[in-house]
Amino acid sequence: MKRVIALLDNHMAANGLVSGLLDQGLRADDVNLFDASPDLRAAQQAHPQLDYLAGLRSLLDREELIDGGSGRPVPAELRPAYAEGVALGGFLVTADTGDDALERVLDVMRSYSPEPVPAILDQWRGPAAGRDAPRTGMASMRGASQASTS
Repeated sequence: MKRVIALLDNHMAANGLVSGLLDQGLRADDVNLFDASPDLRAAQQAHPQLDYLAGLRSLLDREELIDGGSGRPVPAELRPAYAEGVALGGFLVTADTGDDALERVLDVMRSYSPEPVPAILDQWRGPAAGRDAPRTGMASMRGASQASTS
């Protein structure tokens, strides 16, 4: 089983990606949507010593982690960037799939997340970095069956 991931900058695109993955026959239990709700961001600011994204980082700590935009394995040193993207207000979609459906999953992911994560984070950290998160989140962690009904 491989985990394919994509970082997006808005909730509508993330929900569209979830729907597209489900339309490809993935089970709702194999698709997840993660974001940093305003409450989580406030908690991080109030208590910077606590690691509120530890659970997300452990989810990203897998041997078979593939970037949905490039289709390449995600090197260990780049994995924290995905959690940082969520902390900055991005939306992370994960899909667990076997080799038989990998290309279909990648096709759907590429249609929503064409840029590599370092480029996305550079944009978010750029001159407009003082702005609010890319888009407002709805919840901190949800399975696709819940996310697709939002």
